[in-house]
Amino acid sequence: MAARKLRLSRNDPNANLSNAMEFTLAAVDGAKLPLASLQGKTVVFDFWATWCGPCRAQHPLYEEVKKRFRNRGDVVFLSIDTDEDRGVVKPFLEELKWSGPVWFEDGLARALQIASIPTTVIVDKHGQIFSRMNGFVPERFVEMLSERIEEALKN
Repeated sequence: MAARKLRLSRNDPNANLSNAMEFTLAAVDGAKLPLASLQGKTVVFDFWATWCGPCRAQHPLYEEVKKRFRNRGDVVFLSIDTDEDRGVVKPFLEELKWSGPVWFEDGLARALQIASIPTTVIVDKHGQIFSRMNGFVPERFVEMLSERIEEALKN
């Protein structure tokens, strides 16, 4: 049993965690991000997958929101890929010329109860879920997400 737990912890270091802000995520480039290092910041999680058409449509809108907050050190945007096959992600990013770090979900979707994609989750500076947007309305997404981030910053 101990050997099995050790093997599982190597494959999924977040297996026994339930608090999303205690997770450590792996990036496509291999970097590691302990979410605890973002304590005190508003974190915007964008859950998507390479096969998701609406995710592709939402991406430029999400990038527009990121530009609005680019000078804010207290807001962090995390692009979270949910593909089961991690091997398809890097070629996808290169083909579509998506920039910025992309993180694998590493169990975070389970902890945040992500049932559909795209889903955007805002966690406030206290580490609490402030807002959840399942799917998106293209003509209103930029304003809706921007407003929710502003509200979370006031919280």
